[in-house]
Amino acid sequence: MADTFRIARSVTMAAPPERIAPQIQDLRAWKNWSPYEKLDPQMKKTFSGAERGEGATYAWEGNSKAGAGSMTIVSAMPQKISMALHFTKPHALGKHRRVHPRA
Repeated sequence: MADTFRIARSVTMAAPPERIAPQIQDLRAWKNWSPYEKLDPQMKKTFSGAERGEGATYAWEGNSKAGAGSMTIVSAMPQKISMALHFTKPHALGKHRRVHPRA
């Protein structure tokens, strides 16, 4: 069995990348649109690093639905945003995610 795998998802939004990218690059803004934020209203959140964009880090610790982990934006441009995503609960898992806002 391979020790790596890839999952891909795609969503089309009626907005240009320049309008969408700031909502992704500002990790504090995720509370306005991310369904994961609603899994645990009492979730403990910590923000560090840059305020937004490359170097911004968000860590969370929540209930059994939200789990625990962190993500850091490793590169940020309007057309492509890459993140390092690490889960520590319920299962330790590291992952690199790319977001490609396209016109």
